Amino acid sequence: MAEGTATTGGTTHTLALDVADYCSGQYLMPVDDKEQERLDIMHTMILAARPKRHRLHHAPLREMYDPETRQGTKVLDLGHGTGIWLLDMAERYAEAHTEFHGVDLSNMAPRHVLPRVNLYQHVDFESPMALGEDSFDLIHMQMGLGSVANWPLLYQKIYKHLKPGGWFEHVEIDWTPRCEDNTLPPGKLQDWWHLYVKEPYNVVGRPIEYNHNTGGLLAAAGFYIPPDGAGHMTFRIPMNGWSNRTREEHVSGTWWETAMSFGEGHGHGFEALSMAVLTRVQRWSADHARKLCEDAMTEASNPTIHAFNVLHVEGLIAEGRKIVIVDGHVVKADAWCPYHPGGETAILHMVGRDGTDEIRALHSAETQAFMQKFVIGKIEGQWDNFLPPIQGGTFRKPEETEQASNEQPGDEIAESSSSASSTSTPSPLFEPTDGMRRRRRSSVSSASSFELPGNDVHSKPLSMDEITSQQLEADLRKYPALDRMVQDDIVTKYRALDDQLRDAGLYKCPYTAYAFEGLRYLALFTSFALSVHYGQYALAGLFLGLFWHQLVFTAHDAGHMGITHDFHTDTCIGIFIADFLGGLSIGWWKRNHNVHHIVTNSPEHDPDIEHMPFFAISHRFFDSLRSTYYDRIMDFDAVAQCVVKYQHYLYYPLLCFGRFNLYRLSWAYLLSPTQAPRKGPAWWHRYLEIAGNLFFWYWFGYQTLYLRIPTWSSRLAFIMISHMVTAPLHVQITLSHFAMSTADLGTRESFPQKMLRTTMDVDCPQWLDFVHGGLQFQAVHHLYPRIPRHNLRKAQPMVVKFCDEVKVPYTIYGFTKGNQEVIGRLSEVAKQVEIYEACRKVAAKDLVEGHDHRH
Repeated sequence: MAEGTATTGGTTHTLALDVADYCSGQYLMPVDDKEQERLDIMHTMILAARPKRHRLHHAPLREMYDPETRQGTKVLDLGHGTGIWLLDMAERYAEAHTEFHGVDLSNMAPRHVLPRVNLYQHVDFESPMALGEDSFDLIHMQMGLGSVANWPLLYQKIYKHLKPGGWFEHVEIDWTPRCEDNTLPPGKLQDWWHLYVKEPYNVVGRPIEYNHNTGGLLAAAGFYIPPDGAGHMTFRIPMNGWSNRTREEHVSGTWWETAMSFGEGHGHGFEALSMAVLTRVQRWSADHARKLCEDAMTEASNPTIHAFNVLHVEGLIAEGRKIVIVDGHVVKADAWCPYHPGGETAILHMVGRDGTDEIRALHSAETQAFMQKFVIGKIEGQWDNFLPPIQGGTFRKPEETEQASNEQPGDEIAESSSSASSTSTPSPLFEPTDGMRRRRRSSVSSASSFELPGNDVHSKPLSMDEITSQQLEADLRKYPALDRMVQDDIVTKYRALDDQLRDAGLYKCPYTAYAFEGLRYLALFTSFALSVHYGQYALAGLFLGLFWHQLVFTAHDAGHMGITHDFHTDTCIGIFIADFLGGLSIGWWKRNHNVHHIVTNSPEHDPDIEHMPFFAISHRFFDSLRSTYYDRIMDFDAVAQCVVKYQHYLYYPLLCFGRFNLYRLSWAYLLSPTQAPRKGPAWWHRYLEIAGNLFFWYWFGYQTLYLRIPTWSSRLAFIMISHMVTAPLHVQITLSHFAMSTADLGTRESFPQKMLRTTMDVDCPQWLDFVHGGLQFQAVHHLYPRIPRHNLRKAQPMVVKFCDEVKVPYTIYGFTKGNQEVIGRLSEVAKQVEIYEACRKVAAKDLVEGHDHRH
């Protein structure tokens, strides 16, 4: 092997120039004694970073041995280097039936090794290997970046050399300097990597930058990728000693020993990555290259540089912090929760998630700017959404994470996001274990091919779980895939459409439309007053009901700050309409409606579909779900079973009494010690609302009902007519959601896709818009809630075009067809009640008779 030297300041690095005639210049790292010692320390660092039980590997190696056939297990290490990993493996697995093999271009490995360890040197694993296909149980590769030209081809070769069911474990270090709290300025460290080192490796065709599509490349080669992301773990390695966690301090100290303080001089670790490409590709002098590495390491040694990554954020959430990601920033909303005018519940549903699109949709630019006060850092790369604690997500504190890493198979982080943003953080991110398993040839390749043994499906109706599974599968077939690339594309085009809508002026309020509506309101109220005056009480009830029906649309606009766009002004407009004139609470509506816009059609979380014991639009309500909004169990008791069984017949009659329920909810909100804001800019709204509701019952209950209507029969008729006339409004509210999906597709689904999947629009002639208030376009409204309702019809064609581009179905029905869909859904769930009752009877009979029907 030919060698070259780069000498400066008394330090000599031996570089591998030629490793055989057929692979001249392939290996761009040093091969001297110092480098061998550095690689051994790097191996120690990797072991320290990985979970205790799985520091060497994750594959169930002992389980692969078949004592009946006595066929031994075989392990292969690609690029074995000093052989330290194989030697550690051989000591751990002393059984005679396990063989260990390693291949490498260099001859760094010791000459005398343990029995059953075979090290093959001057072997290029990218060239044809005569090691035997279908022969290895585990193939391991560690720190191969910078030495491989064709990763897809290598993965295919690895796949062929594994036995069916064998494992491949790939361990790499992402050397990109990263920082999320803006403590890493542009400078030597960034320049070292991005300008001078990364690109030359690309020039020679051996990339050193970590490919975040590694999982996709492995899948393309045939490897099985666990769907929950369990095959890929990440661990943080701080560049300096800023972290105060015991485990990270040890890992960081080991990295520091290999990178800077090891041996003579400074920056040896950076030189190991840099010297060959800088001197042989960039044609720098050794002194120049050495100076760059020293400057980069000096900057990296600054202890004020901090990293803020997923595991750290997880710890904050575990400690009760309300962490939300907005535009790539980490927002800690704890201090604002008691002051949030829309209530704390809406924030809790965003904890641990990227809430960029939800927050943009529901908040003004001024409010979004105000949120910057609560920013505590930036995220690293793309954010993988957590399930919020209010929805059942569990989070570990840092010390619990460390303990779990030592006791369990590893820290697993599931993928998902509604936004993409990238920053840079100052710690190489150790990316161990793309631990993938080769599919067994005898196994099926899709979930649809599996059968449950002994399952007699001919005489049994589908269980509730099977119905849930079918509905999930139907949505997954109907809507775009949930992988990051597809969902990010939907989000990107959704945000581009928002810009187009703004440019078209559709966010501007058409005040002339309110002038016409004001005349309509005045005419209806005057007709009501005149009818009372002349003793036409039934007619008075009709006009008053129509008056309330129309007022709600403007109250809706005020609740979304869509009239003047000033928080207090619009809120006061809403209080005057809803509280003083309608006897309802605009504060309750905002608290309810904000949550509805975030968790639309979720049986456990969306209050707009939680109407037990009267309506159930999903069989999931049969499980007596706990409502996170009302903080109580929605019992599916005997009363609920009886009513829901006939809900498709009771739908319209029950909606005639909907307004009475709104009175109850409004007063419950105003009198609750926890629901209405008591602090912040909205602290006085509650008192104004109480005054408004008292005034309503004064003019409606006392002045009108008691003083001006003489008989109890007339009073009853007036009340019933005025309230039943508002029933079409409740039909319209439920029409947009009751027939749509209630399935939960998880944290990977983007905000726009979820809104379109759970909401339908209603088609009608333009001249009938005043009946619906323009809010028949609920799908458009859910995508862009702050667009004034008068402009939703103009926005609809642009939304339809967007849906066509991203392949998300857009649902729109006429009013009659939409009602048929809702009645059909209610009827379907009613029939499922009979299935539910039959299953309970069979289960009870089995318990009595002692039968066991488990499969």
